[in-house]
Amino acid sequence: MRKIIKKALAGVLAAIFLFSSFKVVQYLVVSNQEKNVVDSVYKQITTDILGDTQLEPSLDSPLSDVDIEKLYKLNKDSVGWLRIPNTIIDYPVMHTPNDNEKYLHKDFYEKKNKSGLPFLDGLQTLDNDNIFIYGHNMKNGTMFWSLKKYKNKAYFNNNSTIYFKTALGVATYEVYAVVDTNSKSEWYNYRGQIDEDTFNKMMQYIDKKAVIKSDAAVNFGDEFLTLSTCGANGDKRLLVIAVKK
Repeated sequence: MRKIIKKALAGVLAAIFLFSSFKVVQYLVVSNQEKNVVDSVYKQITTDILGDTQLEPSLDSPLSDVDIEKLYKLNKDSVGWLRIPNTIIDYPVMHTPNDNEKYLHKDFYEKKNKSGLPFLDGLQTLDNDNIFIYGHNMKNGTMFWSLKKYKNKAYFNNNSTIYFKTALGVATYEVYAVVDTNSKSEWYNYRGQIDEDTFNKMMQYIDKKAVIKSDAAVNFGDEFLTLSTCGANGDKRLLVIAVKK
């Protein structure tokens, strides 16, 4: 009987090992596929007019390597490029007002993809005072997975600058606060043009809800960028809120 139990246990452990190995390989394959797609897009929008020299990013001119006009020509749904230096977040951002979740599970070339791409809220335009960009929290470490690292003070301080390039130019933001919340959070109502009363409510919300926040001064009239991703489970959401410099 003991031999039978041992064999059965060994079989179960082997099955668990094989399944775990399969999931690891699956994550690696998906991650590699996503990287290849983004790399392909990046290469096409960072080559010079002759197509034989790849432009390099400049510290003095953030996102100078990204040609927005070329990005638009590759896909009319693209609205800009989001980059957080020293992190994996370096992606095109999509915008489809008539189908807000089009890129929830599609890649840049509109092919089925579990991770999708970051996308601007379909109800918004680039001149809104608080821009929302959504992205998946992927277990393979891609998309907005790394946003949860901002709950660590050292990471928060060392990776605070966010760049977002659109047809309007390059906007530079500084991370101001991180909030653990859910999909019904009142913060999702703070969009469009922000009046002073709404601004005060936003500041009160951050003071009350923020897991971590900067000591930087924020004033009425400042513009915001909110990066939103799913939390660990269910209806949880994580917000990384930044202020335009």
